[in-house]
Amino acid sequence: MLPLAAGQPGGHDHTLSVPVLIGPLALRIVLLAAICAVTGFAMMRTFLGDPGRTAAGVVTISAAIAIFLELMLAGGFDLPQQFAVLILAAIAVPLVLAMSRAPGAVTASGHARRFAPWVLAGAATAAFIEFGRAVLGSWDTSTQATLLHTGLMLALVGLAWYTFGLPRWRPGSVAVQIVAATLASAAIGVAGYAMALTAGT
Repeated sequence: MLPLAAGQPGGHDHTLSVPVLIGPLALRIVLLAAICAVTGFAMMRTFLGDPGRTAAGVVTISAAIAIFLELMLAGGFDLPQQFAVLILAAIAVPLVLAMSRAPGAVTASGHARRFAPWVLAGAATAAFIEFGRAVLGSWDTSTQATLLHTGLMLALVGLAWYTFGLPRWRPGSVAVQIVAATLASAAIGVAGYAMALTAGT
């Protein structure tokens, strides 16, 4: 608490206490901005075509930053701790491939493109399970926020892999786009709700 004292006429001093929450608040603002960048790209992906290296780099970096901040700010993690390592590994793949200029990165990106729909589908399923449990269960605020933050991390992994995309002509590409757009819409709404739940912490 930061005390601010002000002298008043008549010899009375009044003290105003202001909570200092600038650090966590700044991190939450950065987190929300990063999530908006990732979800905004996913919702506009159909109209933008295949992303270039710069766009893919911005999205994957934003997703990685958001996941790290989620791990810092979330009050807990709903999955076994080993899954946190898997989440970090899963976000590292699109991040490295987007940023790498090595000749092998092109070949690796081609393989990642084939796996991307499956990673997106798996991450979306797991994220929606966490979101559903948070909304439908009878939890206290802390547990509900933990479920929402865990689902957000899973969603960000899937949306980061969506930067690899699918050619428009490929069968199933429309279904992948719908899944990504739905997951992105849910993620940005959940992010706002989770931050509202933990605003006073």
